[in-house]
Amino acid sequence: MAKGTMSREEAIRQELRRVGLRATPQRVEILAILMSEGEDQTAEEIYRRCAPGETNLSTVYRTLGVLCQRAVLNRTLGPDGAYGYYLPGTRHRHQLVCLECGARMDLPSCPMEDLRQRMEAESGYRITGHSLELTGICPDCRKGKKSVK
Repeated sequence: MAKGTMSREEAIRQELRRVGLRATPQRVEILAILMSEGEDQTAEEIYRRCAPGETNLSTVYRTLGVLCQRAVLNRTLGPDGAYGYYLPGTRHRHQLVCLECGARMDLPSCPMEDLRQRMEAESGYRITGHSLELTGICPDCRKGKKSVK
């Protein structure tokens, strides 16, 4: 998203125009929520933060889908099976996730840069983001020290 002296709302409107979308009140509101939060938000969490009576949950889901298709947003699958949505460039993390207790551990570096460059060259895509989640059983669960989620 564009930054600088323009207002948050104008930056959102400019980004929507850049990707060929109208700046509807719902799109602007959803992006403003994600910009202010800084963490992944599920559709339900975003809906709860929307102005009462202005947006319904199905509109939030449709809007998130369109924004992901246009690479305005990224999404990641959480351990509970719900997608979390976030703005590209606001976070870059890769995680190990325990399948038994749900514990998460960030990887110390990004192992994807070489693959990203190769895939861009081979496919012609401009890759705007990625996520990596490795799943397994954490040391505590393997030793039987943690309870299952």
